[in-house]
Amino acid sequence: MGDLSGTMLEQAETALFREQIAESIRATMWIGDATREDELEKFSSFTGIIKKILDDSTASDSEIKKIELSAEPSETNIESTLKQLWANASDLLKSLKSEGNLAFFMTSDAYAAYEESLDAAEYETAYVARQNGRKELMYKGIPLVDIKVDDYIELVGDLPTTFILLTDRRNIALAVNTNDFPGTEVKMWYNPDEMENRQRAVFMATCDYLLPELVSIAYM
Repeated sequence: MGDLSGTMLEQAETALFREQIAESIRATMWIGDATREDELEKFSSFTGIIKKILDDSTASDSEIKKIELSAEPSETNIESTLKQLWANASDLLKSLKSEGNLAFFMTSDAYAAYEESLDAAEYETAYVARQNGRKELMYKGIPLVDIKVDDYIELVGDLPTTFILLTDRRNIALAVNTNDFPGTEVKMWYNPDEMENRQRAVFMATCDYLLPELVSIAYM
């Protein structure tokens, strides 16, 4: 109710505000769709990577490699899916493996299924990993990255519930500009009339992938 200016509560609120902005940008980069209704929780401020890839993959001359999955990821089928993704990838994408920038970006269900498949292996190393956990999962020396957007996908309800994207990290670009256009501001202030502490952030943000031949995606 009171003015928080100059207090520790203002510092805490400012930190939380910044974290939420960053998370919103991160989630929108993956699952955004500018054609949705303009509501913050719908991630509609700009169109994200997955929507762009799936839209572009429908073109007759598209160089995007895609696989439509017929079953949800499980410990029995996830390795074959990763194998398909790699086999389906373009020669250009495969040739970049030695540079160390390839990654499988995936939803949490696919990530968990692969971890379960490793846990099921009857080897001493698998037993030790079950006890101690794994810092990083890899397939063919390529890191698996859980992008943690499953709850957001369920919220928007118009994207595949599962996807695995194999690409070069350098093929994904996110741009955020908080300085160079009219109306930009990140501001917190106290409104004495309403007795409220308020926040507002206005900035430019967008994302894209650069080369379609560096994309191999599986989804359902």
